[in-house]
Amino acid sequence: MNETKKRYLFDHFKFIKTEAIDLGDGWFGIVRTLCEKLKALDIQSFEVIEIKEKDGDLCFYTKGVPERYRDNVKSLIEEAEIESKKTCEICGQPGYPRKTRYVTFIACRECIS
Repeated sequence: MNETKKRYLFDHFKFIKTEAIDLGDGWFGIVRTLCEKLKALDIQSFEVIEIKEKDGDLCFYTKGVPERYRDNVKSLIEEAEIESKKTCEICGQPGYPRKTRYVTFIACRECIS
């Protein structure tokens, strides 16, 4: 993800406590929406410790989520993960799983050609 988009996330969502954001610009909207929903829960003390792509999946790791919020947080993260599976990680348009010999990723037809 480019530095401008990372900076936006850091500036708007103080619970992001990591510089480890390793995914394409196309998933920025998914991550931003997820963070907005998490912020709306008004959880006083929790951290996002890593945001990355792994084998074509969005991985969003948290710690310190109070027990009463865990189901809500888990559900919101799963919703974002599902959205990422059909969104091009490069441009954000509808995408499909692509496999190479070594990796799986999500891309649209335009970005893959």
